Amino acid sequence: MAEPNKLYVSDNLPVMAGMPDASVDLIYADPPFKSDKLRKSSSKTKDLSFDDTWSQKEFDFGAATPLRQRHPEVWDIMDIAKKLHGNAMYNYLIFMASRLAEMHRILKPAGSLYLHCDPHASYYLRLLLDCFFGKNNFRNEIVWHRKLEKQNAGIYKMGAVHDVIFWYVRSAHTKPSNLYTDYDENYITETYRYEDARGRYATFPCTHATGGREYEFKGITRPWRFKQSRMQKMYDDDLLVQHRRGSAFRYKKYLHDGKGVLLQDLWMDIKPVRGKESTKWATQKPLALLRRIIAASSDEGDVVFDPFCGCATTCLAATELNRRWIGIDQKPETPQILRERFKQNEITHDFDLDEAGAQVAPKPKRAPKKQQFPDAMSPAKARPILIKRDLELFGKTFCKGCMGAHTESQNGFGLEVDHIRPKDNGGPTA
Repeated sequence: MAEPNKLYVSDNLPVMAGMPDASVDLIYADPPFKSDKLRKSSSKTKDLSFDDTWSQKEFDFGAATPLRQRHPEVWDIMDIAKKLHGNAMYNYLIFMASRLAEMHRILKPAGSLYLHCDPHASYYLRLLLDCFFGKNNFRNEIVWHRKLEKQNAGIYKMGAVHDVIFWYVRSAHTKPSNLYTDYDENYITETYRYEDARGRYATFPCTHATGGREYEFKGITRPWRFKQSRMQKMYDDDLLVQHRRGSAFRYKKYLHDGKGVLLQDLWMDIKPVRGKESTKWATQKPLALLRRIIAASSDEGDVVFDPFCGCATTCLAATELNRRWIGIDQKPETPQILRERFKQNEITHDFDLDEAGAQVAPKPKRAPKKQQFPDAMSPAKARPILIKRDLELFGKTFCKGCMGAHTESQNGFGLEVDHIRPKDNGGPTA
C-alpha cells in the first residue's frame, strides 16, 4: 500500500491495483481528454508534452478480460463507441474503464470521485461512471468556465470555453458538501439595500404565506413565521422593521452574518492559470480549482488521491489544506516540479518518492492462459476448439483483431484463425 504523502513515477494502473480496498477519501482525476493531439506546453518545454492520440495504441486483451467478465455492460458501451467513432475512441475507453474500476474499488464508502474532462469523450465517460458507481451515486455535472474568450472559433462552431467535472460518490453515506461562495455583487446591490449603525442589511418577511402561527403582534394579526416569544426578542433587539405604518413586520439580515451561497454546479469565478502559478505544464489546472474540490468533499487528515497528478497541483492543494495525499504520474519531471512549487509557496513538507511504482505494486489478475495448439493443426480443426474454449470462459467469442464479440453464426468466429489482417491493411498483426 502506498503511504500518504507519496508520489509515484509510474503507470497508475499497476499502482492502483496494489492499493487496498476502501483506502482513500477523495479522488480527483484529470486524465487525457482524448483530444487526439500531441499536447505541448511550448516550444521550450517539449519534455512536458504528452501523446493524447489513441488510434495506434495497443492494450493487453488478456488484462482486460477479467473486467469484461465482471462488467459486460461496459463493453456494450464501448462496442457502440467503436461503431460510431472507430478504434481511437475504443482504445481510449479501454484505458479509462480499467482505471475507473480501480478507482471505485479503492474509494471509501463515504468518498467522492471528481472526474475532469471535456466534450471529446465526456458522454461515454459518464456512461462508464454509471456502470461502476451506479446512476444513483451521480451528484453533479460541474461546468467550469475556464476561459474568458475563445479566439478564432469560426462561424460554424462556437467557442469552447468550459470543461466538465463529473462528481460521483461511492455510496449514499458520502460526506455533505457545506461549501459556500461569495454573493454576487449585483445580488448584494439589489438585495442588501439598507444600512444602519450595525452595517448593511436586507429585509425578509416575518409572515408565512402557506401557514404559520396566527396571532396579534403590536396590533397586527397575521400568520407569523416565528413564535411570539421570538418575535418579541427580535423587536427588542431592533431587528424588526415596518416599511410603512400598519404593514406587516419584516426582519433584518445583515450582510456580515451571511455565509454566502451554497456551492452551485456552475463555476465561473475560478480563472485559468496565469503568472507565477504557471509551470508550463500542458494541461495545468488552477490551484483554486483543486482547493475548492478538496474543501468541498474531504476533511482535514483525509487521504486525497490523484492518479494523473501531472504538475502536482492536487498534491500542493491537499498539503495546504492539511490533507494527506497520494499522486501518480509517468513524467519524471513531476517530483522536481512539486518540490519547486512547495518552495515557491513556502511549504516545508516533504514526500516519499517511488520512481518504480509499477515494479513494486502487484500486477492485475490476468485471463486464464489460452490453450496452445500444434503449429501443424489446420484452421478447420482448430476452429471448434477455439469456439468451445471461448464459450466456456466468456459465454461468447472474442475477436483478437477488433476485440469485438461475435455470435456463432457470424463470420470471424474463432478469430485467432480467420480474422487476422496485416498492419498495412489496418489489422493488428505483422
